[in-house]
Amino acid sequence: MLKDRFFSELPVNCDLASEAHALLRGDKDIEIPGVKEEISTKKFTKITKITIINDEGARIMGRPKGQYITIDAPMVTEDFAAMEEAAFATANAIGELVTKHISSNRHTPILICGLGNERVTADALGPEVIKKSLSTRQFFLSSPEDVLGKYRSIVLLRTDVLANTGMEAAEIIAAAANQINASAIIVIDALAALGAERLGTSFQISDCGITPGAGLGNIRSAINRETMGIPVIALGVPTVIRMSTLIDQIIAHHEPSLEHQHNNSEGDAPAGASPKEITNSILMKQREHFAVTPKDIDHVIEKAASTLAVGLHIALHQAIDQTNYHEYINV
Repeated sequence: MLKDRFFSELPVNCDLASEAHALLRGDKDIEIPGVKEEISTKKFTKITKITIINDEGARIMGRPKGQYITIDAPMVTEDFAAMEEAAFATANAIGELVTKHISSNRHTPILICGLGNERVTADALGPEVIKKSLSTRQFFLSSPEDVLGKYRSIVLLRTDVLANTGMEAAEIIAAAANQINASAIIVIDALAALGAERLGTSFQISDCGITPGAGLGNIRSAINRETMGIPVIALGVPTVIRMSTLIDQIIAHHEPSLEHQHNNSEGDAPAGASPKEITNSILMKQREHFAVTPKDIDHVIEKAASTLAVGLHIALHQAIDQTNYHEYINV
C-alpha cells in the first residue's frame, strides 16, 4: 500500500523521542526491544518518559541511549494554569536529570546555552530563554556569602548560528565550558515535529545532548557528553514541521483516492511512481526543504520560553520555587 511504502522510503527526521517511539510502535502498539516507556497524566499535561536502555534500542530509535522526557501541554499557549503545570513538570524533569548527572557542588558553574538564530522567530527559542534567565557566577566570584545555599553558579551563553558567527555552536560552547571549568552544560534549542499539534506544546528534556538542525536535515556538530567531556542536558520545543512531512501525512490520509487519481493522471510523476516521486511532483521538483511554523509563532515562542525558564530556575536554584518564581522571571 502507498502508506506502507512512504514510511519505508522517505527519511523521517524526528527530534521528539516520544513521536519516534509512537511511530515505530504503530497502531498495533508493538513493544520495541531495549526501550522502556512510562506515561503519567495530570490535569493539563501528559508526561512520557522514554528510556533507551541498550544499543539495540538506540539503533531502532535512531538516537543515543539515555532518558527522553516529553511533557505535552496542548493548552500551554492559551491557559496560564496549563503553562504553570507544564513549567513545574519541566522543573521536575530537569531536577531529576541534574540530580542524576551533575555535581551537588553549587559553586561549580553550569553553562546554559541558547542555540539558534534570534533573528528568525521560529529559531529564537534558545536566545529567548537566555534573555529570561539569571546569571549568578559573578556573585559567586565577588560575594559568595550572599548566594551560598540559595542559588547555583550559572553562566549564560547565546551561541547564534554558523552563518552569523563563522563558528559552530559546539566550538563556542566547548571553549566557554573549558574557560569557566563548567561542571555541566544545558542547551536549549528549537526542534522539528512530525505532528502539527505538537508545535509549541511539547517540551523535551534529555540527558543525551543534541545535534542542532537534525530535525530539518541541516545537521551540525553534536553537543553531548562525548564531544564536551561533561554532562549535557538538552531542552527543546518543536516550532516547525517539515513541508514534506505534512505532504506525507496528506498522502497517507487520502491514499485510496490519491492512488486512483495518480494512476489515471497525466501529471509529472508517472503512474506507479513511489511516494517519494509523488512528493517531489507535489513540491514541483523544488530542491529546497520547506518548513511550516504557526502563524502566531511570536506568541508560541514567548510562552515556550517562559515555560522553560520557569522550569529551569525552579530546578536549579534553592531560593526559587513554585510560589515566588514570578519575582525572578517575567512570564
